[in-house]
Amino acid sequence: MPFRRRPVLIGTLVLPLLAVLSLLASPAAAQEGADVIRGRVIGPDSAAISGAIVTATSISGNVSRRARTARDGRYTIVFPGGDGDYFVLFQAIGYTPRRFQVKRTADQDILIADARLTIAAQGLDTVQIAGERNRVNRNAGTPDISGSERTVNASALSAEQQGDLAAMAASLPGVQFIPGAEGDPSGFSVFGLGADQNSTTLNGLSTDATNLPRDAAVTSSLSTSTYDVSRGGFSGAQMNIRTRPGSNFIARTGSMNFDSPGMQWTDRAVKSLGQEYTSASLGGLVSGPVVFDKAFYNLSY
Repeated sequence: MPFRRRPVLIGTLVLPLLAVLSLLASPAAAQEGADVIRGRVIGPDSAAISGAIVTATSISGNVSRRARTARDGRYTIVFPGGDGDYFVLFQAIGYTPRRFQVKRTADQDILIADARLTIAAQGLDTVQIAGERNRVNRNAGTPDISGSERTVNASALSAEQQGDLAAMAASLPGVQFIPGAEGDPSGFSVFGLGADQNSTTLNGLSTDATNLPRDAAVTSSLSTSTYDVSRGGFSGAQMNIRTRPGSNFIARTGSMNFDSPGMQWTDRAVKSLGQEYTSASLGGLVSGPVVFDKAFYNLSY
């Protein structure tokens, strides 16, 4: 019986062997064409610097790769197909940057690039900061956030009523004027409450004033049912008067209110009772600077 060779069996064994050899050779070939740069970054006290930026740049191709140091200050940068010659730059906040060259001199598998950084000390000149202490501005015309504060327009009043706080408040809708009796000052009422339930403030401070010079440089407003907790002492309404600040401009104003029997009209019965009278009122305002941009005066009479 003749002997026959079986080449199929030999081919079946050779093909898997070649596949295994190719797999083993692939990592070695890939590793052979890559440069690995490793190192540790420390400070002047030999303590590791975490988060430092390390940038490696190839000299021939001008290709850069970057890495950050770990908690122990170590880093790793891989350059596939590297040429073995690099510039390495080390940067960290608060430290002076450092840059040097790393070059393969033999058949090293890993290029070592350690760096010690120095603290970047910077001397600052003496800085002096001067500022004015914050003070409460009682002249601010900020209205109440509840929306119940209304501005009083004194120009809508007659000449004899200007300066009368009760008449000024009564010029607003919903406010009733209460004439004074037996020489008492006049008042006003809101919500049907008496005049003693109201309050008056001048630049944020409580006052018992009932009249002001009609030429006074002031702004006035009336607040009712306020929700502002910084205001209180009333259940009816609060008359708020704020004086205007002075300026570098000089102002002089004057006014005169004159009333004589010849300018009055009434019936014969009133004339027989002698109700006619003569009155004259003089007022004015003077304001200006005492020292420019520093001190001012504001006077009304």
